[in-house]
Amino acid sequence: MSESTIDGSVRYVVRGEHPGAILPGKRAEMWRDIYLFPGAVVGGGIMGNQLEIEGGGARVMGSIFTRGSIQIIAAPTSTPPEPVRFDSVACAGQTIITREPFSARVSFLADVFAEQVNLSNALIRGNLYARRATLRNCVVMGGVFCQGHLVLQNVILSTFRAASVEVQPELMLFFPFAIAEQPIQLDFSAKCLSFTNLLRLDQVELDQQAVVSMDAKDVVEVREPEDPACSPFYMLSLGSRILDLNQVKRQFEENLRFIKTLSLGDHLSQTAKSTFENLDLARVESLLFSLLANPPKGDLERSAPLSTIEDREEILQFIKNIISGTNS
Repeated sequence: MSESTIDGSVRYVVRGEHPGAILPGKRAEMWRDIYLFPGAVVGGGIMGNQLEIEGGGARVMGSIFTRGSIQIIAAPTSTPPEPVRFDSVACAGQTIITREPFSARVSFLADVFAEQVNLSNALIRGNLYARRATLRNCVVMGGVFCQGHLVLQNVILSTFRAASVEVQPELMLFFPFAIAEQPIQLDFSAKCLSFTNLLRLDQVELDQQAVVSMDAKDVVEVREPEDPACSPFYMLSLGSRILDLNQVKRQFEENLRFIKTLSLGDHLSQTAKSTFENLDLARVESLLFSLLANPPKGDLERSAPLSTIEDREEILQFIKNIISGTNS
């Protein structure tokens, strides 16, 4: 049942079902404020100056665009707030905010755009784009992209890219990387869920071995190799923990020269030979035949939890040798 009240070009109030969109019919109505109360269901989109949802219990099925803010506030009475749902894109020229003490779930089922965002107990199924943002007790299925400062407290998200970031427990990432232009201060263990079977979360208890902890050692400074003058950025990532690809490349090239010396030593130039002039070929041959007689175990699967790698001393030593650039 439709229950909407229009107060000239200033206010539009919805308390029940509104079958269509709420759009300005003339220029003055672009500055109209829209108010949704518990039980309000807007079947289309909304365009106006401000959108305020009081007490929750509202749903907007179309896209939202406001020149000013989108605010979700608690009712002045002691009535517990009800969930709020936005089915499509939400875009605000200024702010999107849930004001304390509003404690019900606010669900955005698509992307969110605003100059400033301050959300608590929110679910975002898309990406969040903002100049500044604060997220507390939120789950973001996409990424959070912030031109300025980003605050994350007790948040699960795919990844983030921000000018600067402040992270507080807990932080869990679906992707094993996140980026900021300023150093990322991580004083606790964040969690990476990339190796977790998310499809089975509702069937079995979370496999702790598939959750990888990330700490301050996983924050690395990255510079653009083609432009050394370019400002660095900082990445929270698992990549540098296991492999430094430049070191791997150098190790590969060194091994290639080593094999050439073993197999084609009589045909190499004196310069090429000098690199390995102190090499004891007889000892190397003995080691290789010992390896042939006692081949290394091949029980490490192509896809394995990091705990498996951590239990393999020879793999750890191999990784250390790669990073240090030494031969074992």
